[in-house]
Amino acid sequence: MTIINLWASWCSPYYRKGIELIPVYEEYKDRRFEIVGVARERDKEADIRAAQMDRYPWLNILAISDAQDIWKNRGLIFPVAVCFW
Repeated sequence: MTIINLWASWCSPYYRKGIELIPVYEEYKDRRFEIVGVARERDKEADIRAAQMDRYPWLNILAISDAQDIWKNRGLIFPVAVCFW
């Protein structure tokens, strides 16, 4: 299973959700469980600071101001955790 965690450092509920996923990831990472973070940020430095501060152990991809329409194309206004099997 893979969780796509759409988050942003400026959106505290979804930012906290990423932090809550760290122990889940640590428990299941050796059982074909993955998390990929996609951060919607206004600038690259904000993403780097947030990911380093919380020590996310998974891959994080940066989407500057949703220029790739990751959220818009899925009908999402704010970041959410999305689960794919």
